[in-house]
Amino acid sequence: MKTPVIRSGLFGVLVLLLPAGCASIVFPLQQEKTAGAVNAEQERIALSSEALAQYSMGLLAYTDGHGDEALSHYEAAVRNDPGNPTLRLELAVAYFHQNRLPDMYAMLDEVLRRDPDHMRALQLKALALRMEGKHQEALVPLRAASAIEPAEASHYLEMASIHARARNIDAALDVLEKSLPHVQDRLSIFQAIGELYLTQAASLRSDDHAPLLPKTPLVMMANALEEFPEDPYLLTQYGDLLILHRNIADAIDIFSRIEALNPDDLMIRQKLALNLAAVGDKDKAIELLEDLSRRPPVKPSVLFYLAELYEQNEQPDQALATFNRILEKNPEVSVAYVKQAFLLIQLRRTDDAFTLLNKGHAALPEDLPILEMLGYVHAAMSNHTEAVACLAKVEADLQESGKKPLMSNFYLNYAISLQQLDRTDEAAAMVRKAMTDDPDALNDYLAIVLRSPDRRDKLQRSLQVLELLTDMVPDTAPSRTMYGLIAFQSEAYEIALDQLEQAEQILLREESDEDLTAQFYFWLGASAERIKQFERSETYFLRAIQLEPDHAESHNYLAYMLAERGEKLEMAYDHIGVALAIDPENAAYLDTRGWIYYRQGNYDSALADIQSALAVLPDDPTITDHLGDVYQALGNETEARLWWQKSLEIDPDNQAVRTKLGLDSEPTQPGVETDEIK
Repeated sequence: MKTPVIRSGLFGVLVLLLPAGCASIVFPLQQEKTAGAVNAEQERIALSSEALAQYSMGLLAYTDGHGDEALSHYEAAVRNDPGNPTLRLELAVAYFHQNRLPDMYAMLDEVLRRDPDHMRALQLKALALRMEGKHQEALVPLRAASAIEPAEASHYLEMASIHARARNIDAALDVLEKSLPHVQDRLSIFQAIGELYLTQAASLRSDDHAPLLPKTPLVMMANALEEFPEDPYLLTQYGDLLILHRNIADAIDIFSRIEALNPDDLMIRQKLALNLAAVGDKDKAIELLEDLSRRPPVKPSVLFYLAELYEQNEQPDQALATFNRILEKNPEVSVAYVKQAFLLIQLRRTDDAFTLLNKGHAALPEDLPILEMLGYVHAAMSNHTEAVACLAKVEADLQESGKKPLMSNFYLNYAISLQQLDRTDEAAAMVRKAMTDDPDALNDYLAIVLRSPDRRDKLQRSLQVLELLTDMVPDTAPSRTMYGLIAFQSEAYEIALDQLEQAEQILLREESDEDLTAQFYFWLGASAERIKQFERSETYFLRAIQLEPDHAESHNYLAYMLAERGEKLEMAYDHIGVALAIDPENAAYLDTRGWIYYRQGNYDSALADIQSALAVLPDDPTITDHLGDVYQALGNETEARLWWQKSLEIDPDNQAVRTKLGLDSEPTQPGVETDEIK
C-alpha cells in the first residue's frame, strides 16, 4: 500500500521566517569570532537563518525524491530553531514517510507540550493514528480539536466515522447530534446523520413484516429539510427512510420534490423506482404500488413508479399498460410518451414508438422531449430529413432557453443525421458543439459510428466530418485507433495507416503493452498492404503473430498477401497451415491455401481446396474468380468462363474479371459492395 503524502504547509514556513520587505535572503557565512561576544539577538538571527537554509535544502531534496537527505536537513533545521513549531511539524511528516512513527509522535507531542491548542499538530496526530489503525486513540486529539474549534464540522465527522467503523452507530449519532448547535456547516452534519439513520434502520428492519422502527430519525430528517428544503441528498435519505418505515405514499411525495428540482431528468425517476424496491424486493414494491394504484384518487406519480418497476422487473407489457393508464387520464403528460417510446424502442417496436410519438406531438406540438425522441426515431428509420427537421427545432429552442436536451448525446445524433444528408460542415459544427460541454464527445462520436449499422456508407461520411475536425482529435491512442479504423473501413488506407501508427507510437511512449494487441497489429498490417507497403505489412503481421501465435487472421492475411505476390510461398504455406489448424472449416483460409497451391502449379490440390471453400461461401466473388483461374490452368476454358461470369454477377465492378471475359471496362449492372479482407 502506498504511504499517503502529508504536507504541513511548506510555503507557509517561508512566509513565517522571511523578514517582511526583504528582496533576497543572505545566509551568513561562518566568520571568525571577534574578541567581543556575539549578542543573543545576532545569534538567534544566525540560527534562524541556518534553520531556513537547512529547511530549503530539505525541501529541494524531498522534491528530487531523496527522502533520507531531506530528513537530515529537516532535523538540522529543528536543531537550529527548536522553538519553531512549523519546522517540527515538517520533520514529523518526514518521519511519517520514513515509517519512523515513534519519532513522529514524539515530535508532535513536543509541539503540543509547548502549545496544547496547536490545531495542525492535533489534526496530524489524529490522521496518523487513524492510518496506523489506532482509531480509538485518534479520538483523543479529535476531541481536543473540537473543543478548540467547536464550529468546525470536520472534527465531529471524523469522530463519528471512527464510531461507525467500530459499528457503534449510537455513539456516532450522539457525536453528530450534539454538534448541531455549534457547527457552521450543518448540512454536512445532517447528511452524515441521514446516512447513519439509514444504516441503523436497515439493520433493524424485518424481512417478514413492517418493523417498529424509532420515529426520531423521521423527525430529525424532517427538521433538516425545513432548513435545507432543496437538498436532493437529504430528500433522498428521507425518502429512503420513509420506505423502510413502509410510508410509501409519503415517500412518493418526497421523491416528487426531488423530481421537481430537475423535472426533465428521466434518470431520476428510474433511481427513485429502484429506491422503492428497497422495501424488500421488486415484487413486494410492485405489490405495494399496485395497491396504491387501486385506491382513488390515483396519483400519476404512483403509476410512474409502478411502470418503472415493471420495466426493471422485466414485465414490459405491464409497464406499457401502466403508461397507457397515465395517458388515458391525462394525455398531456409528456414524460409518459417519452418513457413509453424508450421502452418500445428497446423492444424493437420502432413503428409503435413512431406512432405513439406522433400522437404525443399532435397533443403537445411544442414539447421538446417528445420532438427530440421523434427525431431519434426518424433517424433509426433512416428518415434523416425528418430527423434533422425535428432536431433542428429542438436545438434552436435549447439555444434560446439554455435548457439541456433529453439525451446527453443529442448533438452527436444530430451530427450523424446531418452527415447522412451530406451536410458535412453542419455535422462537424454539431460535433464541435458537443465537445464544448464534454471533451470526450469526439471519442463518443467515433465509437457510435464504428458500432452503428449500415456502416460503410456512414463511415465514409463520418470520415469527411473528421477531416474538418482534425484540430479537435485528441492525441490519444483510443482516438487515433478509432479514427484509423473508420478510415480503413472507408477505404482511406493511407489515413488509416497514419492514424494507427500514431496510436502505436503513443502506446509505446506510455508503455501500454496491454493495448498493443495482435488485433491492433493486424489492422496495421492490413492498412499497409492496401497501399502496397508490403514489407511494412509483413512486419506488422509477424508482430501480431509474435504477440498471439494463434491469431489466425494474421496468419491467413500474411499468407494470402505473399501468395498474391507469388513470393515466399513456402512461408505462406506454413502460415496458412497454422490458420487452418485453428479453424479448418474457414472458407477464406481454404481459399488462401488453394491459391498458394495455384501459385505453386499444384492445380489439382488448388481445385480441391477452392471447391471446399465455395461450398461454405457459394456467393463470394473472390473464391468464384479463383475457381475460374484454376479451371483455366487445368485447360477447361468453358468452366473457367462460367465461374468468372458468376464472380462478375456478384461484383460487377471487378475490372480484372471483366478483362478475363474480354468485356468493356465499364460495369453493365449495379454492384454489390464486398469486404475485401480475407
